[in-house]
Amino acid sequence: MSEPKTVGLDSNPCHGCPADVDHDREVPEVDLLSPLTIRDVTFRNRIVMSPMCQYSATEGMADDWHLVHLGSRAVGGAALIFVEATAVTRDGRISPGDMGIWHDRHVEPLARIARFVQARGAVPGIQLAHAGRKAS
Repeated sequence: MSEPKTVGLDSNPCHGCPADVDHDREVPEVDLLSPLTIRDVTFRNRIVMSPMCQYSATEGMADDWHLVHLGSRAVGGAALIFVEATAVTRDGRISPGDMGIWHDRHVEPLARIARFVQARGAVPGIQLAHAGRKAS
């Protein structure tokens, strides 16, 4: 077995890591397509669609465009589908085209997307957002 490699003058190649971390240990390969269970949620694989702002909502309402956009990722095999940044207040939007969840009328269109995503074997997620002082 070879000796650990030294980076620069420091014998710890990972600055900020504890000194006893074994940087030469074998790391098991993980199959990207294998299921993963976290607590009581099982994901069909390890592919996640991160939230991406589409700025396509009118008055915060998710519509058919969002259903097709997000649903197609579930049909395509992603295991976890995040809805874009969804404003918790009207005045807290990043842009006027943001999806929202500040009113009861926003819930059913989002639930429709969640049901579709779940029916296709994926787990729905949501990114709640407030743009703070930079809100539109």
